[in-house]
Amino acid sequence: MAARLMRSSPLARVADGLTGVATVGLCASLLGAGCGDREPRADARRDAPSVVVSVEPRAELSLDLPGFELVDQSGQKRSKADFAGKVWIADFIFTTCPSICPRLTEKMSALSKRTADAPDLRFVSFTVDPETDTPEALTAFGAKYGADPARWSFLTGEPKHVEDVVLKGFKQVLSRDSGGMIFHSERFVLVDKRGKVRGFYETEPHHLDALEKRARELLAEP
Repeated sequence: MAARLMRSSPLARVADGLTGVATVGLCASLLGAGCGDREPRADARRDAPSVVVSVEPRAELSLDLPGFELVDQSGQKRSKADFAGKVWIADFIFTTCPSICPRLTEKMSALSKRTADAPDLRFVSFTVDPETDTPEALTAFGAKYGADPARWSFLTGEPKHVEDVVLKGFKQVLSRDSGGMIFHSERFVLVDKRGKVRGFYETEPHHLDALEKRARELLAEP
């Protein structure tokens, strides 16, 4: 089972005070989901980034996201540059996940449908099991949740590069234990038109409301 913050801990109280938005240093590596039973690669495990917590609830994250070169569900190459000028929401899933990922994807699907009036708001799901998740597997997975490929990309690629994107780019947890269980972030990540990470959001309804509101605000910015 993935380690979680005790709700009575000082760190948890800080997280509560941020109303679901992680400010500088409050990485989603604090909260990981564990799922899967496949044997890990020998080099698959990576330690999560160190955590520094900001106690300023009104501060907003503005984190440079490094470039990436991956492949989407149609087999087309996709990079950070393809999303320039768009506001987008990212999450981290894998298609054989039995529990957390279906729930995350259902919530992403609902968010995409209720923002259908905002075509420049995009959605990007990064697989954390690229060895299994081929473009074909991602296409079938997306179709199961009614994903519109014009707005919602599912990305896969070379495993080491995917790990670097998740860990070093988005500062999210990604590891496997000795039994093959995959630990990954349960949060949604908001990225602005300039490719900067602007916040990490939990997926309770009021946090998703805050995410939608902030995404619409960023869309209105030049």
